[in-house]
Amino acid sequence: MGMRTILFLFSLQCYVLGAADEKANIEKADRAIEAFQTALRQELQAAMAKGGPIAAIVVCKEKAPQIATRLSAEHGVQLRRTSLRERNPANRPDAWERATLEEFLREKAAGKPLAQISANRQEGDRLRYMRPIGTQALCTVCHGTNVAPSLAAALKEHYPQDRATGFTEGDIRGAFSVRIPTR
Repeated sequence: MGMRTILFLFSLQCYVLGAADEKANIEKADRAIEAFQTALRQELQAAMAKGGPIAAIVVCKEKAPQIATRLSAEHGVQLRRTSLRERNPANRPDAWERATLEEFLREKAAGKPLAQISANRQEGDRLRYMRPIGTQALCTVCHGTNVAPSLAAALKEHYPQDRATGFTEGDIRGAFSVRIPTR
């Protein structure tokens, strides 16, 4: 076996192993996202049942970051939410997240189902992964086009720079953004 053949086989093996690692890391990110969605949904439903949409604002403002921090540690990732029209300025997208969110909007406009939209890229010693957040009917209570005046006032109080309204069911409201260490 010649040196070129050995180098080719080694390169092929590295590529296959890299692809398998990438797939495993994306699955890890997806598990963290699913856990976050489940935990946040449960907190929001409980708050809505007890105190309506205004109580849900507190969950999003205070508990959602706590849930993200806890699940990031449990899953060994950094998990956050971001949006082109963020409610919390701390959730503003970085350059890659912004470009990816814009691409998500183009893909959705071209008819691609949200469940088939995601993006990832290797960045130094971490893999970055994003998946869109679709607006569900319940989300439109706080994020929709007809937010009740009392709720709008409460949102303004908690989020003076709020830009996260005007969405309709099925819209991409933002994305989950995950950083996964690869070394």
